[in-house]
Amino acid sequence: MLEKKQKHSVFMGCLKIEKGFSYVTMLLAITIISMTLPFIGYLIQATSQLSSNYHELSTQQFFQFLRDELIQSTEVNIYNNKMKLTQGETIATIEHYEDVIRRQVDGTGHEILLRDVQNADFRRSPYGITIQITNSKGEIYDKNIVFYH
Repeated sequence: MLEKKQKHSVFMGCLKIEKGFSYVTMLLAITIISMTLPFIGYLIQATSQLSSNYHELSTQQFFQFLRDELIQSTEVNIYNNKMKLTQGETIATIEHYEDVIRRQVDGTGHEILLRDVQNADFRRSPYGITIQITNSKGEIYDKNIVFYH
Protein backbone atom coordinates (compact mmCIF):
# COMPACT_ATOMS: atom_id res chain seq x y z
CA MET A 1 0.00 0.00 0.00
CA LEU A 2 2.79 2.36 0.59
CA GLU A 3 3.88 2.02 -3.00
CA LYS A 4 0.80 3.88 -4.36
CA LYS A 5 1.57 7.25 -5.91
CA GLN A 6 -0.58 10.22 -5.14
CA LYS A 7 -2.25 11.79 -8.19
CA HIS A 8 -2.05 15.53 -8.60
CA SER A 9 -5.38 17.17 -9.38
CA VAL A 10 -5.92 20.09 -11.71
CA PHE A 11 -6.80 22.33 -8.79
CA MET A 12 -3.52 21.75 -7.08
CA GLY A 13 -1.69 22.72 -10.24
CA CYS A 14 -3.47 26.08 -10.41
CA LEU A 15 -2.38 27.06 -6.93
CA LYS A 16 1.17 27.46 -8.12
CA ILE A 17 0.15 30.31 -10.49
CA GLU A 18 -0.69 33.04 -8.00
CA LYS A 19 0.05 36.55 -9.18
CA GLY A 20 -1.30 39.90 -7.95
CA PHE A 21 -1.66 43.31 -9.52
CA SER A 22 1.52 44.93 -10.63
CA TYR A 23 2.26 48.60 -10.13
CA VAL A 24 1.68 49.34 -13.84
CA THR A 25 -1.71 47.58 -13.83
CA MET A 26 -2.81 49.58 -10.79
CA LEU A 27 -1.74 52.88 -12.41
CA LEU A 28 -3.65 51.96 -15.57
CA ALA A 29 -6.83 51.20 -13.57
CA ILE A 30 -6.58 54.48 -11.65
CA THR A 31 -6.06 56.40 -14.92
CA ILE A 32 -9.16 54.87 -16.53
CA ILE A 33 -11.30 55.57 -13.46
CA SER A 34 -10.10 59.17 -13.18
CA MET A 35 -10.84 59.81 -16.87
CA THR A 36 -14.39 58.40 -16.77
CA LEU A 37 -15.45 59.98 -13.46
CA PRO A 38 -16.27 63.45 -14.92
CA PHE A 39 -18.42 61.90 -17.63
CA ILE A 40 -20.54 60.12 -15.04
CA GLY A 41 -21.41 63.51 -13.51
CA TYR A 42 -22.53 64.84 -16.91
CA LEU A 43 -24.60 61.69 -17.52
CA ILE A 44 -26.43 62.03 -14.20
CA GLN A 45 -27.09 65.72 -14.89
CA ALA A 46 -28.44 64.96 -18.37
CA THR A 47 -30.88 62.30 -17.11
CA SER A 48 -32.25 64.66 -14.46
CA GLN A 49 -32.99 67.29 -17.13
CA LEU A 50 -35.02 64.83 -19.21
CA SER A 51 -37.71 64.53 -16.56
CA SER A 52 -37.94 68.32 -16.16
CA ASN A 53 -38.79 68.79 -19.88
CA TYR A 54 -41.82 66.50 -19.71
CA HIS A 55 -44.45 69.27 -19.60
CA GLU A 56 -42.83 71.24 -22.41
CA LEU A 57 -42.48 68.22 -24.68
CA SER A 58 -46.02 66.98 -24.07
CA THR A 59 -47.46 70.45 -24.72
CA GLN A 60 -45.52 70.81 -27.96
CA GLN A 61 -46.78 67.38 -29.04
CA PHE A 62 -50.33 68.50 -28.25
CA PHE A 63 -49.90 71.62 -30.39
CA GLN A 64 -48.67 69.51 -33.31
CA PHE A 65 -51.59 67.13 -32.96
CA LEU A 66 -54.03 70.04 -32.82
CA ARG A 67 -52.46 71.60 -35.92
CA ASP A 68 -52.93 68.32 -37.81
CA GLU A 69 -56.56 68.14 -36.67
CA LEU A 70 -57.20 71.70 -37.90
CA ILE A 71 -55.64 70.92 -41.28
CA GLN A 72 -58.02 67.96 -41.72
CA SER A 73 -61.07 70.01 -40.68
CA THR A 74 -63.42 71.81 -43.05
CA GLU A 75 -65.03 74.03 -40.39
CA VAL A 76 -63.89 75.25 -36.96
CA ASN A 77 -66.18 76.76 -34.31
CA ILE A 78 -65.19 78.00 -30.85
CA TYR A 79 -67.71 78.70 -28.10
CA ASN A 80 -67.79 78.19 -24.32
CA ASN A 81 -64.05 77.50 -24.50
CA LYS A 82 -64.70 74.39 -26.61
CA MET A 83 -63.41 73.85 -30.11
CA LYS A 84 -65.67 71.97 -32.54
CA LEU A 85 -63.99 70.64 -35.66
CA THR A 86 -66.08 69.38 -38.56
CA GLN A 87 -64.25 66.59 -40.36
CA GLY A 88 -66.42 65.13 -43.08
CA GLU A 89 -69.57 63.78 -41.41
CA THR A 90 -68.11 63.70 -37.90
CA ILE A 91 -67.70 66.49 -35.36
CA ALA A 92 -64.71 66.34 -33.03
CA THR A 93 -64.83 68.40 -29.84
CA ILE A 94 -61.64 69.44 -28.06
CA GLU A 95 -62.13 70.89 -24.57
CA HIS A 96 -60.60 71.36 -21.14
CA TYR A 97 -62.12 68.76 -18.80
CA GLU A 98 -61.00 68.63 -15.15
CA ASP A 99 -57.17 68.46 -15.36
CA VAL A 100 -56.90 67.16 -18.95
CA ILE A 101 -57.64 68.29 -22.48
CA ARG A 102 -59.81 65.72 -24.15
CA ARG A 103 -61.13 64.95 -27.62
CA GLN A 104 -64.57 63.52 -28.27
CA VAL A 105 -65.99 62.43 -31.60
CA ASP A 106 -69.74 63.04 -32.04
CA GLY A 107 -70.12 63.46 -28.27
CA THR A 108 -68.93 59.94 -27.47
CA GLY A 109 -65.64 58.53 -26.31
CA HIS A 110 -62.92 60.21 -24.36
CA GLU A 111 -59.43 60.57 -25.80
CA ILE A 112 -56.94 62.40 -23.57
CA LEU A 113 -54.63 64.71 -25.51
CA LEU A 114 -52.80 66.47 -22.65
CA ARG A 115 -52.58 65.89 -18.90
CA ASP A 116 -51.83 68.15 -15.91
CA VAL A 117 -53.64 71.17 -17.36
CA GLN A 118 -54.79 73.90 -15.01
CA ASN A 119 -56.40 76.13 -17.66
CA ALA A 120 -56.92 76.06 -21.42
CA ASP A 121 -58.12 79.00 -23.49
CA PHE A 122 -59.16 78.65 -27.15
CA ARG A 123 -59.64 81.95 -29.00
CA ARG A 124 -60.42 82.85 -32.57
CA SER A 125 -57.98 85.19 -34.29
CA PRO A 126 -58.30 86.91 -37.68
CA TYR A 127 -55.96 84.42 -39.33
CA GLY A 128 -56.57 81.24 -37.29
CA ILE A 129 -56.74 80.11 -33.68
CA THR A 130 -54.78 81.09 -30.57
CA ILE A 131 -54.41 78.50 -27.81
CA GLN A 132 -53.10 79.27 -24.33
CA ILE A 133 -52.32 76.38 -21.99
CA THR A 134 -51.44 76.72 -18.30
CA ASN A 135 -50.09 73.50 -16.81
CA SER A 136 -50.18 72.35 -13.18
CA LYS A 137 -46.79 73.99 -12.47
CA GLY A 138 -48.12 77.38 -13.61
CA GLU A 139 -46.11 77.45 -16.86
CA ILE A 140 -47.97 79.16 -19.73
CA TYR A 141 -47.68 78.04 -23.36
CA ASP A 142 -49.13 79.96 -26.31
CA LYS A 143 -49.59 78.79 -29.87
CA ASN A 144 -51.02 80.49 -32.94
CA ILE A 145 -52.27 78.07 -35.58
CA VAL A 146 -52.89 79.63 -38.98
CA PHE A 147 -55.63 78.47 -41.36
CA TYR A 148 -54.41 77.73 -44.86
CA HIS A 149 -57.82 77.10 -46.47
